[in-house]
Amino acid sequence: MENKVKIIALYLPQFHEIEENNRAWGKGFTEWDNVKNAVPLFKGHYQPREPLNDNYYNLLNPGTLDWQIKLAKKYGVYGFCFYHYWFRDGKYVLEKPAEMLLNSPELDIPFCFSWANEPWTKTWHGATGEKEVLIEQRYGDEKQWRKHFDYLLPFFKDSRYIKAEGKPVLLIYQINKIGCFNQMADLWESLAIQNGIPGIYIVDMLTSDGKISRNKRVSASVDFEPGKEKRKNYRKEGKLQINSYDEVCIQMINTIHKKNEYRCIFVDYDDSPRRGVDGNIFPGSAPDKFGAYFQKIIELSQKEDNSFVFLNAWNEWGEGNYLEPDKKNGYAYLEAVQKALHGEYKEFWKEKEISGYNDSVLPVEKFRRYYELCNQWIKNINDGYHIEQYFIDNKYTKIAIYGMGELGNRLVEALENTPVIVCYGITKNIWDAFAEINIKELGEEEFFSGVDCIVVTPVHFYEEIAEELKLKSNCNVISLEDVIYGM
Repeated sequence: MENKVKIIALYLPQFHEIEENNRAWGKGFTEWDNVKNAVPLFKGHYQPREPLNDNYYNLLNPGTLDWQIKLAKKYGVYGFCFYHYWFRDGKYVLEKPAEMLLNSPELDIPFCFSWANEPWTKTWHGATGEKEVLIEQRYGDEKQWRKHFDYLLPFFKDSRYIKAEGKPVLLIYQINKIGCFNQMADLWESLAIQNGIPGIYIVDMLTSDGKISRNKRVSASVDFEPGKEKRKNYRKEGKLQINSYDEVCIQMINTIHKKNEYRCIFVDYDDSPRRGVDGNIFPGSAPDKFGAYFQKIIELSQKEDNSFVFLNAWNEWGEGNYLEPDKKNGYAYLEAVQKALHGEYKEFWKEKEISGYNDSVLPVEKFRRYYELCNQWIKNINDGYHIEQYFIDNKYTKIAIYGMGELGNRLVEALENTPVIVCYGITKNIWDAFAEINIKELGEEEFFSGVDCIVVTPVHFYEEIAEELKLKSNCNVISLEDVIYGM
């Protein structure tokens, strides 16, 4: 199979001096200070990590970006995804490397942005203890959204900016933290079209909160590894969180993905340079092992018809997570990328079986998913989006509802006095159902007719319920998540 997958490496621009870091940490601070000050915390702990030839580069030096681009292209990395830091009232930081790239057409590499939409704090995100907020994250109103779009527009229009379906790709780290996301995204879509761009290809970064965004304004998702999986795979040794690189990579591989659900591979991980004894460490990575896992991720992405694989990271030295050459491994991780793209790790997988991952729903994740769904429903109402409009837009005028618990009954109430008719409810156990409408039992009914669609409210079991319903109906079966996030 010809390899058509494009490798996009996440890129940290914090290797140059900025005033905000000077005030918080002292004059001249950069990420290199964390890297240099790291110490081994146990026998065999690989710290501090040192770049090859002591290349503690400054990203304000034009030659640095040129060197990185040539290195990336030589070993098969398609493009960089720069972290983008935009805060309250149009405040932004660490913008200079990306602006340097924009203004230097001779620096020939595809690129895109990942909006790291968290507050700028004096404690690295995820660390224990109180955080001192240096720059607040507030999203403001339409004026602020326009200002942000206007800043992004020259990048979006650049021929090197990565596109999908003709739209500029924009990753967003925490969509669920943006209360005004629907309104902001709708405005951006309108402004993009006004400026000759067919829209914005928003990619939801699936992080450690395990969310799954089905908002119609979101074009795709990407696993942000190891954050997405590490919550399932850590053991505490003292205050350190010790994880298995191999266990997490196998779990990532075994997790089923669909079209527009992009996979991610991480090189290594050890953030003790930032967090000390409160750090997270994933022992077990090695160049050829990383390459073998990477090759499998690429192969699966091709089968899933996904054109991008995201790689974490190009230069996260403070997390021990980088492709750039160091004194221990030289160029071996970069060479592993090249080998993976050429399928040179077939022997590694010859005797290994990879099966479809059975993602059982843990109670805590079930309730988190319900919480996020209800929260989004409330946001939609507050923003003036009416639930019946989803059904009207999709020409569903008569519906049935599977699952007549709290969510099913709330949906019935929300559709009262609207053009959408709830004809009946469906339940697995009719004795557990409570509703003011006609109820049919799944096991007793031979066929469900007279409706345009069936809405499944137990979203955590949607796939298996939908399979059973499709055997007993010729109408569309949709999840309540499709409705709420599709408004």
